[in-house]
Amino acid sequence: MTTDETTPLLPKNEPPTKSRVGSWLKRAFKVENRILLAGFLITLSFSYTQVPLFYVFHLMTCDTRDEIAAGTATQFSILGMSTTFCGTLNLFVAGWIVKKFGPKAALLAQIFIPAIRVVTQIIGVVAGKSEGMMIIQATQLITILGGPAGYILVVNIIAGEVVEPLRRTAVFGQLQGAIMLGQGLGYLTGGMIGDAIDIRAPFDVAFVSFILAGIYVCFSLPYISPESMSNGQKPGQRGVSGFLAPLKVLTPQKLRLKDGKYRKTLRCHLPLQRHFSRRARHRLRPSFDSDVRHSGL
Repeated sequence: MTTDETTPLLPKNEPPTKSRVGSWLKRAFKVENRILLAGFLITLSFSYTQVPLFYVFHLMTCDTRDEIAAGTATQFSILGMSTTFCGTLNLFVAGWIVKKFGPKAALLAQIFIPAIRVVTQIIGVVAGKSEGMMIIQATQLITILGGPAGYILVVNIIAGEVVEPLRRTAVFGQLQGAIMLGQGLGYLTGGMIGDAIDIRAPFDVAFVSFILAGIYVCFSLPYISPESMSNGQKPGQRGVSGFLAPLKVLTPQKLRLKDGKYRKTLRCHLPLQRHFSRRARHRLRPSFDSDVRHSGL
C-alpha cells in the first residue's frame, strides 16, 4: 500500500483473523524457544541419575564395609570433586570444539558422550560392591569430553549467536530458568523411578533421554559455522596454545600508564579484593581510620 501525507502514522486496529493460531504456533517454534527446550531436555537427562547415584553408593558401601554412612559420604565426595575437576577441563574441550567445528557439533558431543557415560555407569550398578564404585568413579573421566559444564557453555553461545541483541538478556534469563526446571524435575523423577521400579531404571531412562535430546538438537537447532560467529573472523592461535588460551586470563596483564610506559599487574584479576577490604575497614572500630591516617597509609 502506498503512503502519502494523508496516511495516518498509527495503523488502525484490525479485527483478529483466523490466523491467530498459526501466528501463535509460529511464535512457539521460534529459534529461541527451541534453544530453551533443548536446555531443559539436556538438563533433565543429566539430572535423572543424581539421586539414584547416592542410593547406589549407599548400597555398594553396605556390601563392602560396616561404616555405611561414612563410606557413602566419602564416595559421594570423591564423585563431586572429580565432577568439578573434569567439568573444568570439559569447558576447555567444549570451547575448542566450538571454535573448530561450530557450536551445534559441540552441543551434540556434550549430549552423546554423556550417554556413553551413563551406559558405563549401568555396568557399575550391575557389578556392585567395590568394583561397581570404581567403575562409576572412573566414568567421571568421560566428563572431560562431554558433560554438564560444557553443554551449558555451548547453549549460551548458541543463544548469543541466534538471538537479536535486544532480546539476549531476557533469553539468557529464560535459559537459566529452563535449566533449573529440568534439574529439579530430573531429581524428582529419577528418585521416583528408582523407588517405583529398581535402582537401574533411572540410568536406562537417562540414556534414552540423552538420545532423544540429541535427536531433537540435531533437527531443531540451526547450524552455525565457526567462521560466521561473532568472533569467528579474529585470528586465533592453533594447537595446544589455542586450546589453553583461556588460561591467559590468570596471567599478569600489561597496562599502559599516563607517561606511556607499560607495567605488568595482577590488579585486573582482583577487582573484588579492594571492594571487600574497603567494606571490612568500615566495619572495624572507628580508631582504625585514625591509625591508618597517622601511619601514612
